[in-house]
Amino acid sequence: MATLKELKTKIASLTSTQKMTKTMKLVAASRMRKAIMAQENAKDYALKLEELMANVAGSSQSLSHPLLNQNTGSGKALMLVIASDRGLCGGFNNNLFRTVKQWLKKTAPAIAPAIEFSFCGRRAYSYFRHETTVKEYYEGVTDRPKYADAARIGDELMAAYEGGEYDAIYVSYSRFKNALVQFPTITKLLPIDAEDQPAAGGDAKATESDYLYEPAVAELMADMLPNAVKFRLYNMLLENGAGEHAARMTAMDSASRSAGDLIDHYTLIHNRERQAAITSELIDIVVGAESL
Repeated sequence: MATLKELKTKIASLTSTQKMTKTMKLVAASRMRKAIMAQENAKDYALKLEELMANVAGSSQSLSHPLLNQNTGSGKALMLVIASDRGLCGGFNNNLFRTVKQWLKKTAPAIAPAIEFSFCGRRAYSYFRHETTVKEYYEGVTDRPKYADAARIGDELMAAYEGGEYDAIYVSYSRFKNALVQFPTITKLLPIDAEDQPAAGGDAKATESDYLYEPAVAELMADMLPNAVKFRLYNMLLENGAGEHAARMTAMDSASRSAGDLIDHYTLIHNRERQAAITSELIDIVVGAESL
């Protein structure tokens, strides 16, 4: 049985830990709200961009662009894994890594003989770097995503694809649903299938539209498709960031409650031990007084 001093030390340590986890929960909640606002604003722009791409695809029978063409011959595909830089967010990263490993076993062999990896987030890089071929590691872009970072990464991915280095490029990230639920997701980034871009209102395919475009459709697509790739990446970074902060907030809330339960448990034991010590001292005093 622990002594009263050991129990006091343990209670003090748990109290300090609880204060820290409560503070981390508040910080994560604040960052989550900001990330959700940014993601919702980006979603509005993304819907308009998808609507425009759907209309352009529906108005042209023969679209031609390197980002639309299916590469063949390299025998390689690239997977960009977006995870967090920091831990203490429950199973947020591990759920994604498990999904990526399952994809490697079941789906990847039918796509390409060789899969290379790029990483956004220190946790993903640390987890996979000894198991896979690492193409690039983009550091410090997941905690507070910026469009400039997404644009830089997008430019490098598009250059690699247009250069014929890969037959396809995929992205794995955690899609944000709400503060309690994040879905590990793997999606194909390149090549773009313009006909699969959803039109406004959630329709799967674009409707035929009689539009006049200025500049011409080919020139418009040459400018629009790279921007669409960059913004899709930015939206994925935002969703992953919102999910990370939500998962950390939930984990810290659970840790705070667990610390509170342990504090109550050890406080009860401490009070019992102190009461037993006081009772023992009183008995000694009474026995001593009667012996006199």
